Amino acid sequence: MNRWKSLIGILLVFALGFLSGLTVSHLRPKRSPPEERVLSSMEHRLPQHLELSERQRAILEEAISEAERQLKALHEEMRPRVLGIFQRVEDKLLPTLTGAQKVKFEEIRRRERKRLERKD
Repeated sequence: MNRWKSLIGILLVFALGFLSGLTVSHLRPKRSPPEERVLSSMEHRLPQHLELSERQRAILEEAISEAERQLKALHEEMRPRVLGIFQRVEDKLLPTLTGAQKVKFEEIRRRERKRLERKD
């Protein structure tokens, strides 16, 4: 009986930890990439702190728009390489997993892909 109580206690702790982590992750605001935050900060703070003229503001806005386009292109260019790195990690890990672990891994991978699709 004590063994069952211990097992139930351990499972309960894991379940509560999982639920609390899930709750916190959904409550936490989604963050944009650091470079987007820097550009956003520049766009909102520089005109104010530097007392930019309308012409200077227009130049800043155009420069930021161009930087955003370049960063987006860079992300698209790098994405295949990044995905290749992740794939090599999976390729090394998968042969070491048991059947049950592979099933769990596939479920994790499926959830992660859905999450990434929502971000795009």
